[in-house]
Amino acid sequence: MKKYAALSYNRVFLVERVINMYSILIDSHSDRINLVLYKNHKQEYIMTEKFDKQSKIIIPKIIEILEKAGLAFNDLKEIVVISGPGSFTGTRLSVTIAKTLAYTLNIPIKSISSIKLLAVNTISDSDYSVALPDQKGYFIGEFNKDNQIIGDYFYLSKQEFIKYQENHKIVDNIEIDWNNIYKYNCLTDEDYYNIKPLYIKKIEVEK
Repeated sequence: MKKYAALSYNRVFLVERVINMYSILIDSHSDRINLVLYKNHKQEYIMTEKFDKQSKIIIPKIIEILEKAGLAFNDLKEIVVISGPGSFTGTRLSVTIAKTLAYTLNIPIKSISSIKLLAVNTISDSDYSVALPDQKGYFIGEFNKDNQIIGDYFYLSKQEFIKYQENHKIVDNIEIDWNNIYKYNCLTDEDYYNIKPLYIKKIEVEK
């Protein structure tokens, strides 16, 4: 009887592994690491931590969140990455790790910009702008009331932003619901050979 019960439990567990789709989101565009584990496109676990040395902490934290859920890397069916803009080093690192995992596991990789992430968590009855600050200025995305991008993202210095906000509706203090990236179907399919960080402003090596 005990053997039969154990066998039945194992069968249920194996069926669950087959049916459920697990994906993980990797985000290090700011001074925090955000890792979100999804089960069937709904948030299952989230881990947020401020960091100093991204390269030493992201992989161990991914392992930690998988172990918390009783999973292994091979259980993942999709990788999602915040592609930027934001910290040059942080964005480059998260994209590199995401594409490496997708390639190694031979699973799809998808992306969403840090600005679009904020937009899909915004409710507005008119056009608005999302302003993502960095040390010298702001990354800007303009959206309509349906959270659709108007034009391209761009960058303004702090002085330019002072004038810009006089004539534009700026939304800030946006609380992120990580479920919205799937709820609003706003992820972009990527090729893990060619996916690149989204920088927007020129960096020193490009000048």
